[in-house]
Amino acid sequence: MLKKLVNFYKNYDIRWKLKKISKFIGINIYPQKFKFDLLGGIQTYVIFNLIFFKKIFKEKKRLYNFIKLNSEYETSNINFLISPQSSGSNFLRQCINSYFEIKNKLGNGIPFYDKLNNEWINSGPSIVFSDMWRVIDLKRNINFEKLDENLKREFLSKRVIFSRHPTMNCDLYDLEASNINPLILIREPKSWIISRYIYLINNSNYYSKFTLNEKKINTKIIKDELSRLNFFYTYWIKKLKNKEKFLILNFDNLIENTDETIFKTLTFFKYENIDMEILKKANKYNSTDFIKEFYGSLEMSRFSNPTQKINIKNQIEDYINNFLEKDDAKKNFVDLINLNKKN
Repeated sequence: MLKKLVNFYKNYDIRWKLKKISKFIGINIYPQKFKFDLLGGIQTYVIFNLIFFKKIFKEKKRLYNFIKLNSEYETSNINFLISPQSSGSNFLRQCINSYFEIKNKLGNGIPFYDKLNNEWINSGPSIVFSDMWRVIDLKRNINFEKLDENLKREFLSKRVIFSRHPTMNCDLYDLEASNINPLILIREPKSWIISRYIYLINNSNYYSKFTLNEKKINTKIIKDELSRLNFFYTYWIKKLKNKEKFLILNFDNLIENTDETIFKTLTFFKYENIDMEILKKANKYNSTDFIKEFYGSLEMSRFSNPTQKINIKNQIEDYINNFLEKDDAKKNFVDLINLNKKN
C-alpha cells in the first residue's frame, strides 16, 4: 500500500492525480469539460490554480537554484560585461550568445525576436544578469538542468555576467572581489546621448511630462542622462585604477571592426580555441543587414528609425555641442578609454 502511495505521488502530475481520485471516489473532481458558469467556474478556478502553481513552483525552484549557483559558484575568474544603456551591449551580448550556442551545438545562433514582448531569445545563452530583478526571467536564462555535465562546466567557465553598475545596482555579485574581471563597453558621449534621447522620447512616459524649450527640445532628458553617464564614467575611472585586469571597449570599434573586437572580447573572457568561422557567423547573424533581411524589418527597439535619427540629430545637435563644452563627459570618456594603456 505504501509503495502504491509513493508511486502515486511521484509518477503522476496533478491532472492525473485528480483523475485517479475521481475514479476512486466516483465523483468527477477533474471534469471531462471545464465550465465557466457560476458553479462550474469555481471548480475550474480551483483546478486552474492547482495546475498553475504546481507548474510555476517547479520553474521557481529551477530558477532559484540557477541564480544561487551562479552567484555562489567559486572560480578564479568571473567574466563581467558592464555598460551603460544605448552603448552597444545588446549587440555584443547577442554575438557572445550566438557564438556559445553554435560552438556548443545548442542551436543555429540566429536570435529569435519575440515581437509581441519586444525580446530577443537564444537557445543557449551564456549571458547572465547581475541583479535579482532582471535575472528572474523564464525565457532569458539557459535551461541549465538539461545540460550534460561537460556543458554545465563549460557554461560556468564561459558565462558572462552582464551589469549596468553603478547606474543599476549589481546585487548578486561582489564587484570588489579580486576574481571579477570587468570589460567596460562605452560610447562617445555625443553619439550616446543622441541614441539615448531617441529611445526615451519614444518610450518614456516620465519625460513626456516635462516642458520643451523654444526649439522643442526636451532638455531634461539631456541633462539627466549625461549626469548618469558621468556618474558611470567617474565611478569606473576610480575603481579600475585599483584593478589589475580589465578591458575598455569603444562602441565605434565594435561596429567598425566587429570580428576583431569580438575576438578580443572572447580572448579577454578566456575562451580557448576560438573558432573564427563560428565567430564570423555569430557576428553576421546579429548584424543589421542580416536581421533586416531575415525578419523583413528593423522595427524593433534595438534599432533606431533612420529618418527619425537624422531629424532628431539635426534638432538637438547644437544644444548638445554647447552642453558638452561645459560638461566633463568628453574628458571622462577619454580618461576611461586611456586606462587601457595602463592595463
